[in-house]
Amino acid sequence: MASIVIFDFDSTPSDTQRSIQDPLKLSLDSLFPTSPTRPSLTDVLFAPNAGPKACWARYGYDAVRPQIRLSRHGFSGGLGLDGNGSFFADDDDDDGRRYTAAPSPEVDRAWYELLTGLNIDLEDPGEHLRRTTFRWPESRLYLTGLEVFHSLHCLDRLRQALYPEYYRHVFSNPNNPSREDHIGHCINHLRQAIQCHGDLTPMVWKLVGDKIILSTETRHMCRDFDRIHEWAAQRQTRFEDIQGIRNGSLFLVD
Repeated sequence: MASIVIFDFDSTPSDTQRSIQDPLKLSLDSLFPTSPTRPSLTDVLFAPNAGPKACWARYGYDAVRPQIRLSRHGFSGGLGLDGNGSFFADDDDDDGRRYTAAPSPEVDRAWYELLTGLNIDLEDPGEHLRRTTFRWPESRLYLTGLEVFHSLHCLDRLRQALYPEYYRHVFSNPNNPSREDHIGHCINHLRQAIQCHGDLTPMVWKLVGDKIILSTETRHMCRDFDRIHEWAAQRQTRFEDIQGIRNGSLFLVD
């Protein structure tokens, strides 16, 4: 189970915060040593203007900030070798199978619940979004969302693309913005999201017979997604209440 720790982005680093950062800094500095002409990687990563506080200060997303908690989380779903030397996926992860199993109503329900909160409405989203994002003409609420859900939405589209016959209703309509050329957008978006977040957790390799296998069951420092998900779900856009969506004069393209 992940151990949840509070990370206060506004205050002076606490003992708990240092206990998280210091081992990571030592590990990164040993992997990526500095030089007289090049700052260390940790100097860049832990600079005052490199963290979430600077980002939220610019975009006015103070509302979600209190929900952020960091947790050490062990990833699951790695690869192994059976007695015949063939690769197999780790099937002990029940939570992972909810999203990776063959298409079924149960799998679709799991993804639907995961994406609850993809689109949210805010009454006062902050100065930046007031100037840049769409505002519903009826409710005067601002349409926005958290980027993590857009990435998950794109991942779901790629999953559906593996089963075009089952998800024919998603990809067969040429007038549907979710048609097949949406896939290229999603691949590129996920590439950029992965590069942007730049997870620096060191990879671990293990020798099994004559094969060197990547062990993906490593512990990562993560934002507590459950808290973020709950916050977004409570603010989910009620499309059924929007006349333009109901009568087909407006539709979302993401």
